[in-house]
Amino acid sequence: MEANRKLNLLTDLTHHDIRNKLTVLTGYLDLFRKYPAEPYFSMYSEKISDLVAAITAQVEFTRVYQNLGEVSPGWYNVDMLFCKVCKQLNTIPVEVYSRPDRWEIFAVPLVEKVLHTIVDNALRHGTTLTEIRRNAYETPEGLVISVEDNGIGIAQDFKEQIFKNESGQSVGHCHSLFLAREILSITGMTIHETGRAGKGARFEILVPKGTYRVFVPAPNENNEPMSASHFITPPHHNHTS
Repeated sequence: MEANRKLNLLTDLTHHDIRNKLTVLTGYLDLFRKYPAEPYFSMYSEKISDLVAAITAQVEFTRVYQNLGEVSPGWYNVDMLFCKVCKQLNTIPVEVYSRPDRWEIFAVPLVEKVLHTIVDNALRHGTTLTEIRRNAYETPEGLVISVEDNGIGIAQDFKEQIFKNESGQSVGHCHSLFLAREILSITGMTIHETGRAGKGARFEILVPKGTYRVFVPAPNENNEPMSASHFITPPHHNHTS
């Protein structure tokens, strides 16, 4: 029920965003017909191209979350998810560290998209980035999963703003931390940015009690969680357990 509620919310937002962009696109096409010559030609062409790209991103976004309410939550190994994401992304020449722990979380399948968003944002905006670290530890409030980097960090004034779908900001933006927060909230998880500007970004996901566990393999079962070194193969990565 919560997943379907989120799906309806995201669908409404996407519909609203696309409709607004089409309105602006129609306006530029009208101007194009009225003033086809330079110096307006280049400006209108660029604006129209940007709008088409933004609408394309919106459509792609709907593909990502369209099955949000159809697949039930399940148990996912945190280290394996993180390493899978890092393998998919081009992390060269960044050093990636992930402790091969046994923590599992109860989440919807799109939780992988959350970790993908965090790592992708670090790679795109870290500027001075040379390493990304994933850790997990238990607190009285629940399990904290942290993903931090040593890039330029996020200014204090933007720590909450990055999770919001501001007016005029595409909900289908490729670095959608807004979507990440919505996905996590389905199973009661929260996410905050707690890093220091100039020292690096740090995203902390709080998993409430009752929705995480330690994986214990059956006797004589060889089912160890796979560590980062098994997932990320470039030889110049420096992985530690």
